[in-house]
Amino acid sequence: MTGCSVLTRGLPEVVWVDGVQVPVETDYRLGLLTGMMAEDPALTEADRAALLLRLYCRDIPAGIDAEALVLSILDFYAMDPERNRPGAKERAKEPVFDFEADGDRIFASFLLAYGIDLTEVRMHWWKFMILLFSLPENTPFMQAVRLRTMDLTEVQDDGLRRKLRQARGAVRIRKKKQVKGEDTVWQTEV
Repeated sequence: MTGCSVLTRGLPEVVWVDGVQVPVETDYRLGLLTGMMAEDPALTEADRAALLLRLYCRDIPAGIDAEALVLSILDFYAMDPERNRPGAKERAKEPVFDFEADGDRIFASFLLAYGIDLTEVRMHWWKFMILLFSLPENTPFMQAVRLRTMDLTEVQDDGLRRKLRQARGAVRIRKKKQVKGEDTVWQTEV
C-alpha cells in the first residue's frame, strides 16, 4: 500500500518540494474531502488545486512552486511519495467503494473491529487507510466491497445468484448527479 512500513519509517507529516519540507495537515477527514473533490464535476482543476493548498497547508514557504506542491499533496493522498504523477493509472469502471456512500459502513466497521469512533478521533490519513483496508471480512464495509467485487458468473445456483445480485444492487454505488444550481460547499477546516 505505502511501499514501505510505517513501523520503520513512521507516518509522514511533511511533503517535499524541490528539496524543501512543507508541513501538511494529515487528518483522515482531509483525505475523505480530497476523494470527494476529485469526483465533483462542478470543480475545475484550478479550484481543486486551490482547495488542496488551503486544506493541507497552513503556511507555504516563499518561493515554493504551487503546482509542484499540489502534486506532492496528491502523492501524499495516494500514500506513495514516489508514485507516478496523475494520469498514469486508469480508473476501474465500477467503483469498489465510495467514502460518502460507504460512510456509515466505514464508521460502523471501525467501531466494531477496532473500537474507534471516527467522529471523536483525529487520525493520520495513512493510518486510516491502512486500517480501512485491513478491516475483517465480517464488517459491514468489507461485506459491501465483497458483494461489489464478486464474480456472479461463478455462482452456479440460480436462486443464490439472484439473491446476490439483489444484495449487490442494495450496496451499488450510485453515480452522483449534479443538481442545477446546487453547489458543493467545501469545508476548509477540519
